[in-house]
Amino acid sequence: MIQTADGKRHHTPDERAKQSAAQKGKSLTPEHRAKLSVANKGKKRTPEARAKMSASHKGKSLTPEHRAKISASNRISHNHPDVRAKKSVAATGRTHTDQVRLKISIANKGQRSWNKGRTGIYSEEMRKRMSDGKKGKPRPDLRDRNLTNNPMNDPATRIKDRDTHRGEKCAWYIDGRTAGRSRYCNKFSPSFKRNCRASWGNICIICGQGPNGHDLPVHHVHYDRQAGCNGMALECIPLCATHHAKSNGYRPWWIAYFEQRLWNSMWGWHTDLVSGEEFAAMA
Repeated sequence: MIQTADGKRHHTPDERAKQSAAQKGKSLTPEHRAKLSVANKGKKRTPEARAKMSASHKGKSLTPEHRAKISASNRISHNHPDVRAKKSVAATGRTHTDQVRLKISIANKGQRSWNKGRTGIYSEEMRKRMSDGKKGKPRPDLRDRNLTNNPMNDPATRIKDRDTHRGEKCAWYIDGRTAGRSRYCNKFSPSFKRNCRASWGNICIICGQGPNGHDLPVHHVHYDRQAGCNGMALECIPLCATHHAKSNGYRPWWIAYFEQRLWNSMWGWHTDLVSGEEFAAMA
């Protein structure tokens, strides 16, 4: 034992090493663990003691071997059914405070998600457990946009969601044409759209659906809003809302399909509407 300037006695490094070696491989009995748990419950270290502990650990770094040992030990203990059950019971009903949520948000900003771009990270058993855990749980926020617990009712959340999908972040970004709100050519007027719908019988050229309480959307065949003003032909067709949304995916295929429909219409060839089964096979 050695005595420090403050009068406290401490073990020498050799004594600490001997004590560590003597304790290695030993495990406490369940009764001993229970007694320690009862004895320590409700105890809280004073701010001074916490500050001393923090200062004593600052600047210290664990060796790779030490980190590997801690990781292996935690992996075994955390996967133990009893430990998982205790953690589940302890966390049930607990929620993070707004201050903690803000800290977590700041800490995660700019960090790459651990599972981004990775596949096959969950086993079939785990996927089934995740699926079963969500089955039967209501999601009213997805069924009713007017509920007060829907986060999209918050204007700030809507603005944040909009900004995260603008410009190059947009899934439909093509050569900068979706950046901002590019204006339509002035030839794409209400009268032009009425004439376009009328020339096709005022129905969707894919499924034949007519107006359903509102005018059918008029779609640019080549996805160019400035067509008619930039030297490109203003070629448009009417679509229902469903197929207008679907036509934004895999655009080269849709352009070829719409051009063929325009060609057939120009020469007066009869083209039947596409049934649901045929459309599914085509798309």
